[in-house]
Amino acid sequence: MLKGFCSLLTIKNMPLAASTLVRLQTQHQTLDTLLPGLSLAQMEQRTNPEKWSIHENIAHLGRYQEIFFERIQLIRQGDTPSFARYTAETDVEFPAWQNSALPDILEQIQILRRDIYQLIARLDEDELSYIGIHPKYGLMNISAWTEFFLLHEAHHLLSIFGLVREIKMLADTGGY
Repeated sequence: MLKGFCSLLTIKNMPLAASTLVRLQTQHQTLDTLLPGLSLAQMEQRTNPEKWSIHENIAHLGRYQEIFFERIQLIRQGDTPSFARYTAETDVEFPAWQNSALPDILEQIQILRRDIYQLIARLDEDELSYIGIHPKYGLMNISAWTEFFLLHEAHHLLSIFGLVREIKMLADTGGY
């Protein structure tokens, strides 16, 4: 019992690091440096039939921002909500993102990120301590959820980086 209580105290007192707030404000802008020089057709190309294209990864980033914003709103109600693991494959809203034009997705990402940033940046320490339950990582306060969101996004940005490099190498050798 004491072990769980100590874990809860540690989670509840986790403040939002300044570096987290900076990444929340700017990390998504990495796309601006990754995408120039690629055609829309290249961004829609799956280099591996089992993996998402650049376009699909970006659509996922956009949709997941909506999911994150909704989850933070629920957590802020103070009822310690429990969330199922998010999977794009079972998300009825994800196909609309996949089928959207890339410029529209990128614009929506900018709008959603501004809203997320404004919400998180104005939360006080007490509000940041509100907890939601993740199916794998357990009790997490809003600070931890924000860190998780950014790490998830960084994972997809790294995937996009790899796809960009692969596509450019193939284009250089006449593969695309």
